[in-house]
Amino acid sequence: MIRTLRAAALLVAGLLAACAPDSPRTAVPSGAAAAADAPGQALGFLRRGPAAPPFHDEEAVLHGVAGLGGEVTLRFADGSPFATFRVGAETLRGATLRGAPLADGTPVRIRMAPADGERFVVVLEPAGLRFNPAAPAELVFHYRHALPGRARGAPEVWRQEAPGEAWQRVGGTSDPQAGTLRAPLDGFTRYAAAYGG
Repeated sequence: MIRTLRAAALLVAGLLAACAPDSPRTAVPSGAAAAADAPGQALGFLRRGPAAPPFHDEEAVLHGVAGLGGEVTLRFADGSPFATFRVGAETLRGATLRGAPLADGTPVRIRMAPADGERFVVVLEPAGLRFNPAAPAELVFHYRHALPGRARGAPEVWRQEAPGEAWQRVGGTSDPQAGTLRAPLDGFTRYAAAYGG
C-alpha cells in the first residue's frame, strides 16, 4: 500500500513538472504564439529564410563598465551574425538602472538573446537600464538570412516594453546591400526588425 502511494505521488509530481511553464529565459515561442504578442498590429516581422542556418548562440553577454566601450554578437550556426549590440565609452556614464544612477565603475551584465526561433527579435537585459542620452547604444540586425523583403519600404527597428503591449517604432537605417539595419537605443526591452503596419 505504501509502495503504491509512493508511486502515485511520484507520477503526480512528474505530471506537474511536465505541465509547468518554461522560464522566460529558456522558452522559445512558436510562430503562432509570437504573432499574438502584438494584438491589432500589422507588423511584417523579418523572419529566417528557409535556407537560413539555426541560431548558434542562445545568448551573448557583455560585461559593461562606464568609460569602456564594447560589443557582443549573436550568431547563426555558420558563424554569420544575426544581431550585434554595442556601447561606446560614454554610453554607461550617467546611465540609470530602474531609475537609480549607476556609479562610475559599477559593472553591468548586459544580456542579449533571441526572443524566438523564427523572427528577428531580441531581448536585452537588464530591463530598466537607460543609457546616457548623449551617447546611446547601438543595435544592428544582420538580415542576409531573412526571407525576401516585402514591397513595404525598408525594415525598421521596433520596441516592445512587455509581451502583449503595442510595438513602438524606433526607426533606424537600413542598408540592403550590406544586409544591415542599425538603430540607436536609449534603454532595454524587446526589439524587432519589421516592416511597419
